[in-house]
Amino acid sequence: MRANKKTVPLTVIVDRTNPVSTAYLCALEKAGYKVEKLLLVNFVKPGSRFKALSRILGTTLTLTILSGYKILMRLRNRRLKQIFHALQAGEDVKLPYLGLFRYRSFADKIETMPGYFENYRDKRLEQWMRGQKNRFFLFTGGGIVPSNIFDIEGLKLLHVHPGIVPDIKGSDCFLWSLKIRDKIGMSAFFMNSGIDCGDIITQKEYDVPSLIKPLQKGDEELICAAIKETLDPIYRAKTLINLLDALPLHNNVIDLSAIQSKRQHPHEGRDYYAMHPSLRARVIADYFLKSKARGA
Repeated sequence: MRANKKTVPLTVIVDRTNPVSTAYLCALEKAGYKVEKLLLVNFVKPGSRFKALSRILGTTLTLTILSGYKILMRLRNRRLKQIFHALQAGEDVKLPYLGLFRYRSFADKIETMPGYFENYRDKRLEQWMRGQKNRFFLFTGGGIVPSNIFDIEGLKLLHVHPGIVPDIKGSDCFLWSLKIRDKIGMSAFFMNSGIDCGDIITQKEYDVPSLIKPLQKGDEELICAAIKETLDPIYRAKTLINLLDALPLHNNVIDLSAIQSKRQHPHEGRDYYAMHPSLRARVIADYFLKSKARGA
């Protein structure tokens, strides 16, 4: 790793199943940052087949087999691959379609949690977090964080949410932001036990990028899936970099203590739920199909 990279004294809790992690790390490297530590975690919602395979083959081999199966399915889905690359073609950060990623160059220290975790309620994760001297963490996925995590003394859990809070909280907020505000909206905040109710650090809205290669009607569900793996994580990462760029630097280390935040009232704004497929298709059509693409 190059010695002139600026150090960000935080631990990224890497959800290895979530492209948000990859987007953050790629954007940090491109902007000249490295983080203090990565914790690699497999967050999995185990179904009956996963549990049965784990009992026979062990968790590690089961995770490897499922990862390989996912890669095989993606290799066969050529249209998804085309959409994936079309959506991020105009972005500075490019994410790998197959999800293959080497973590070694992105942090001074890397630790790996064995096995899998269903969510942050797993006591092993709480114990690990309590044992860290530096308790400034970056959240990248893993579901709702229980209140006992926020009881950890000195904990700061940074999250970038795809919506302007408190106006747009909850699920599918990347799409709800387009529908409600005609923009991509991002909010960085310190998480608390409420849903998207943490203390706000910074917020930014972005114009929807024009597509270099137009997408086609009939691909709405594939486009939605690809957005969750490209534009959503990429714009979260952009917001994180904007936040870090605004902080003071001392001896080549970013001063995270200089972050200022303002309190959200938990009852302000509105919570949104998963967008209905028909409405989702209309939003996709309005912003990403051929008639809206660059030069169309």
